[in-house]
Amino acid sequence: MKKYRFCGAILAIFVSFSSSAQTGDRVELGSLASGATVSFVRDAGGKWGVEINGGKDPRILQPKPAQVEVFRTEEDIRTLATGYDVVEKSGAVVEARAEVSAGDSVVFRVKDRWSLSGAVLSVARTVDVTGNASGGFNSSVVLTLDRSINWTDVNCFAPGALYGDPTFNGDRSPGGTANYAARHFLMREDILSAPLFALSFSNGASVSMLNPSPRGDSTVAETRLVSPVMVDARFQFGALGAWQTDDRPIELGFYWPGPMRSTGGGPRGGAAGTRWMRRYHPITQGVTHSYEVRFRFGQNESFRDLIRNSWRWAWNTLNPAVTYVDVEQVRRTLIDQLASVVLTTNGRTAMPFVIATFPTNAVQWNYTMTAMGFVGKSIESADQLLREADRDPTERGRMMREKGLAIISSLIKALSTVPLQGTGYDVATGERWTGDHPEWVAPWLRNATEDMRVLMRAYRREKALGREHP
Repeated sequence: MKKYRFCGAILAIFVSFSSSAQTGDRVELGSLASGATVSFVRDAGGKWGVEINGGKDPRILQPKPAQVEVFRTEEDIRTLATGYDVVEKSGAVVEARAEVSAGDSVVFRVKDRWSLSGAVLSVARTVDVTGNASGGFNSSVVLTLDRSINWTDVNCFAPGALYGDPTFNGDRSPGGTANYAARHFLMREDILSAPLFALSFSNGASVSMLNPSPRGDSTVAETRLVSPVMVDARFQFGALGAWQTDDRPIELGFYWPGPMRSTGGGPRGGAAGTRWMRRYHPITQGVTHSYEVRFRFGQNESFRDLIRNSWRWAWNTLNPAVTYVDVEQVRRTLIDQLASVVLTTNGRTAMPFVIATFPTNAVQWNYTMTAMGFVGKSIESADQLLREADRDPTERGRMMREKGLAIISSLIKALSTVPLQGTGYDVATGERWTGDHPEWVAPWLRNATEDMRVLMRAYRREKALGREHP
């Protein structure tokens, strides 16, 4: 009898605990370190959404957390979103499930596991595909900020791409002024030094978003960024950012697999506009994609504090492994590659301005252009060959010394007047470059002074070794 009384008491405690966390139309996951409470709220239609409210954090409400984008054609791209059908709390975890119907007997089954740890809210998502259809899909985890927050009130941070004010980022860069004016930052995680994007608010609160397990799998064809739309189950990269469309509130979100959006002028002064590179997984029976997103909620942080704290959080979470490399082998390999592309023609030797990094039988249009300093670095290349020759007394070193001296000698003969008539020339003729873009080898001050500094340093080194160059 005592045994049954004990079991009944345990059951009563469990029911009491569950009731405190789940009361009718609200399930509380718990509280963040900032004091905000994370809850799941059921609407009049029986669907569950996510609410984060309290403390200094901006109120966040996402009534339709299960979001899927379906691509059929360029003219038929649909965003399907719904609330959760089921929300169940077990211990410190809430499991939420939803079914997103895309027609043609295609259903995306979304399962999210939400959890809390101090200031960090995590969601681990799995999407299973039932049915088959043409085209592709991605899914997203998106948080919607309170409407009282304006785009101009927020500072955005993306490591290596955006540090608040985009004024000096250029117009076309991912974190540039064109995307800021369009109120739309969306960046592939593989262009960032960490898969991190953060928002800083005027009251010292902040929200940082991180993919804690980046993979980055792609294909050679995809990395060329030629096709605006590609569908492949091998894509294992996300995109993250913040945006505000039309009269909607600001949204902070993560897409899997990740599209890329750019705003601004086209290549070499082309027409301005918006360009999408969309990436999807196939809508095929049995396809599953899984990923995790974490949100760190900061408080009492200046924007500089946010940059430091969110970066350190990302670093500690990702815990990147140290990869040891044979530096000497890398150095020798690179200098061998440099020596292999030196061009000698018509008695002149030079480092070509451009070398194709991909296999091709086509001759680069400016293959015989050579230039000083900046991106040409002809004398700096020659100096590297001379330095390697001093390290290596073999035939390899003698070959490099010969090429290095020939590059410098040819350049001095081609650009023999003072002031310089240019900072480069045509190796084929030994004269001024007359092909396309002659301005690239105009007498730029930076180009000339950069390589002349290297030349003077090389001259002093050679003289100290007893080598005269009258």
